[in-house]
Amino acid sequence: MDTQEPFGPQVGGSAGEYSALELLARSDPDAAWARLVLIAARTDDAGLFWVADILEDLISFHGHEIYERLKGELEVNPALREAFVSVVPDNADPDLEDRLLVLRDKIEAELEAN
Repeated sequence: MDTQEPFGPQVGGSAGEYSALELLARSDPDAAWARLVLIAARTDDAGLFWVADILEDLISFHGHEIYERLKGELEVNPALREAFVSVVPDNADPDLEDRLLVLRDKIEAELEAN
């Protein structure tokens, strides 16, 4: 198993690792999703900014494709929940954007209640 911190200069990774994941989010959503879920589980609060940024790219380019996986993972991945509330779902079609905003509002309310 990889012992290096996930990615991003704030969490001990490199900008190159972040850039590679950013490109992967555009070209291979399945691989990017799998890596992002692992990163979210391993990162600290500073790294959540990077997770949210990559998640925005995944939603922008592959929102319909990852929506159900996102919904399911948000139920069990606290770090991804934290990152998701700062995601702005731009470039999504209006129906998807509405569903994402409802989901984000729900997660945000749950986080505030705890």
